[in-house]
Amino acid sequence: MVLLLPKAGSHPAGTVPPGGSGLSTGPAAEITSMRPDDLELAGWVNQLGTPGPEGSRSKLMARLGGSAAIVALLLYLTWRVGFTMPTGSSNRIAAWILIGFEALPLTGLILKLITVWNIDSTAPPVADEAPNGIRVAILIPTYNEPIEVLSPTVAAAC
Repeated sequence: MVLLLPKAGSHPAGTVPPGGSGLSTGPAAEITSMRPDDLELAGWVNQLGTPGPEGSRSKLMARLGGSAAIVALLLYLTWRVGFTMPTGSSNRIAAWILIGFEALPLTGLILKLITVWNIDSTAPPVADEAPNGIRVAILIPTYNEPIEVLSPTVAAAC
């Protein structure tokens, strides 16, 4: 999340910023109705920098934690099927349905472990413009929004 603040002296308090409609009031309305040129990053944003590589202990703990969760769930499901299944036919059907629901988190745990396994992957470079003249369509779904709401969204998309 990046905090955007109006530039000092960009417009006096209580006046309509350039490009604003003048219909909205309050500090939040002033910031959202301003043009991107009238905004600057908060001072602390430049001090953040890019994140460094993850420590080997942190990687190990993430991998061990994910693996332990998967093993624990598999052991639980094995115990559940092997030792707690009822003998009646209707009860057995209900028990298998419950076991199916209890096994659903296994998919999520496996996907999370795959995601966490390579925690230091690098982000792709930022593209300033579309390569080779590729055109991009930006869709902004709307439903009966007033122009005061749509204008900043369209301006930010251009």
